[in-house]
Amino acid sequence: MYVQKYIAMETLQVFAPLARLLGMYRIKSELEELSFMFAYPEEYEEVKHRVEVLRKKQEEVVLEVISTQSLLFPHHMFRPCNYRSN
Repeated sequence: MYVQKYIAMETLQVFAPLARLLGMYRIKSELEELSFMFAYPEEYEEVKHRVEVLRKKQEEVVLEVISTQSLLFPHHMFRPCNYRSN
């Protein structure tokens, strides 16, 4: 467990910033997320939970907007995109 945390901290401090400097933003994000999960497991779970709660709230708002605009605009004028969460 100590080795995982050590490698995760090193990744957060060295490799993720290096990936950012090289313009590898997707890799930087993946390194940060995976490293954060091992370096700070309690905080990671809290952030993960809060993001899920916010996503659910936003999904409800998006679905309400789609429903409302389908009433306001005729179907032939406007076709809403399918909203799917991952």
